[in-house]
Amino acid sequence: MKVLGNSSGVLVAPADMTIRLAAELAADLLSALKGKKAERLELKASDVEHIDTAALQVLLSAKRSAREQGREFVITNPSQAFRETAVQLGLDTALLES
Repeated sequence: MKVLGNSSGVLVAPADMTIRLAAELAADLLSALKGKKAERLELKASDVEHIDTAALQVLLSAKRSAREQGREFVITNPSQAFRETAVQLGLDTALLES
């Protein structure tokens, strides 16, 4: 996952967010949550082509962790594939609304 800027708290999601990369995604998000002290962590999801339940679970966990730290984790510009999968699993409200 790409990190934009040194302290901006902006991450760019990879095109493939599936179970094959779920552990790496979780580690990247945990690192960002620990390392960035910005109140808001943003994941730009416009490039996502494939996403599955495992990746969405990781994102839900990151959102919960951020909230527990008094911070905000938002997913911006979700691709059609991201949005459709979240809707199919009933996770669109939990993931895509602040």
